[in-house]
Amino acid sequence: MVDREPWRDVELLTPPLPCLVGEGVFDHFAWWPSTTITWRCHAPALVRNARSTDPTGMAFVFSREVLRIPAELARLHVGRASGVGEAMCLAPYAIDDATDELFEQRIEPRSVLWLIADNLDALFWGLHDWSHFHNHGSFEARAATELQCDLAALVWLSLNREVIGLDASDLDSLRDQAARAHEQLCLAQPHTHALPSRWLDTAADFNHLLAQLASPDGELR
Repeated sequence: MVDREPWRDVELLTPPLPCLVGEGVFDHFAWWPSTTITWRCHAPALVRNARSTDPTGMAFVFSREVLRIPAELARLHVGRASGVGEAMCLAPYAIDDATDELFEQRIEPRSVLWLIADNLDALFWGLHDWSHFHNHGSFEARAATELQCDLAALVWLSLNREVIGLDASDLDSLRDQAARAHEQLCLAQPHTHALPSRWLDTAADFNHLLAQLASPDGELR
């Protein structure tokens, strides 16, 4: 039997955000409002690493089969020590497939998927993708779509920072990396709906966003 002691299984809060990138980016925004995600960290501590474009040590594990969504053995991505046995996970290349099929089949994401991530980059991208699964769009306005999902991931990481074990420097580093990634994407795709990342420019800007989201009316200014 595999020793489970190092594992952490945590319910992270993932409340829905308002659309921060304007109309027309998503065709069915918040079609299923997000609530929580089950996260497992099977390492003794979450590894701090820089943002990448291809995270490792991550898997969205299926709790049951979902037709027409590509799947692979989870242990091939997160190892046997994660305790997943022969469970299947979402194929890493199939985030768009999952976004479309969960929407088309009207399946609540948390009813069929949970997340393993043993490093900060993987956890960030897992939460980024979690936003995708709850907000359907054509993905034509890529910079704006990715900005919305980056903002959701950052807000959720901040909301759960104590249980995850993050400090202000971790969050500010992620904010800065997200801002630079958005700038690069806007430059690479100038013909798309590319808007300034005004909530990511500085730590103060992001903290203002958090304060606005926590305000009684929840309206952004």
